[in-house]
Amino acid sequence: MQGVFIVYLLNLADDTIGVIRGFVPARRFTDLLTVRRRLNDLTKVHAAFGGHDDMGLVTYIASRMPS
Repeated sequence: MQGVFIVYLLNLADDTIGVIRGFVPARRFTDLLTVRRRLNDLTKVHAAFGGHDDMGLVTYIASRMPS
């Protein structure tokens, strides 16, 4: 069975907060946390693992008002 890392990103812009949840395969991103801490930039992290800016084939966006 293949595991995944769940990655949460918090974006702040003006008076808006955005939370992004992503899933990446643990087998491909074996040392994700260490590389993320060292590079501190997700584009550079993807590049370190042989990726590029547009890693996903599909993007789903959903939103709701807070309760």
